[in-house]
Amino acid sequence: MYIDESYGSKSKYVVLSGYIIKDSDWRSIDNSIRKLKKDLFDDESYNLKNIRRNKHEKNKLWQNLSDVKKQEFNTRFYEIIKNNATLITTLINKENMDYKNKPFYFQLAYSFLLQRFQYFLQEKSQNGFVVMDQAECSEEVKGLYSYHSSLLQEGIPIKPTTIQLKIGDATVSLKDYVRQKVNYIFENVFFDDDETNNMLQIADMVAAGISSKYNHGTDRYFKLIEPILRKSKEGKVEGYGLKIFPEKSSKDTQ
Repeated sequence: MYIDESYGSKSKYVVLSGYIIKDSDWRSIDNSIRKLKKDLFDDESYNLKNIRRNKHEKNKLWQNLSDVKKQEFNTRFYEIIKNNATLITTLINKENMDYKNKPFYFQLAYSFLLQRFQYFLQEKSQNGFVVMDQAECSEEVKGLYSYHSSLLQEGIPIKPTTIQLKIGDATVSLKDYVRQKVNYIFENVFFDDDETNNMLQIADMVAAGISSKYNHGTDRYFKLIEPILRKSKEGKVEGYGLKIFPEKSSKDTQ
């Protein structure tokens, strides 16, 4: 699972998306992306993040494409990334959070993401690992390295519970979580540079597409990636491939 985030200080949602592929499909997807870059940009090492970097020098390669060529890129790109891939994404609604803390947003989003990755691997009876960008990810995302280890050691929280703690003659109720042991995810998060990793560039494009819909009301790219969102057997996306938390603020639920 290749992970990328989309965060804006003024955005409603923190977005953390995971692009999941089989190791046997990696070479085919990588070669197809390289060929696409070569055909459209004459540079198979072109970083797709530059498409969104309006002030970046290499963004000109994208801006100089004709509308027909841009449409060709979008058509080919989204066909490539839908090949045997699965998408899981988490959105944290900052407006409905009582605890306003950026590192906490990312830890919460990551716990939901890892939980669903565990379920996905369990369904397939497969093992998997997580890859993140080492170059430009925020300190909050880098901090997920240690958080990842703690989740694997302690288990992934799956639902809230209350424990009774006896202190002297008094009994105190404390909030806690029922946790599930992680059996299918390797012990470490792997970091790579998205300048050379096409899968991380895909994850970036996917996270941007999710953010465009939920933070900016533009669902053009979301519609293109929606088919690969993880679904239940009945075809349900919410709670499976798409987790939004919290749906309501604590004030709304009181």
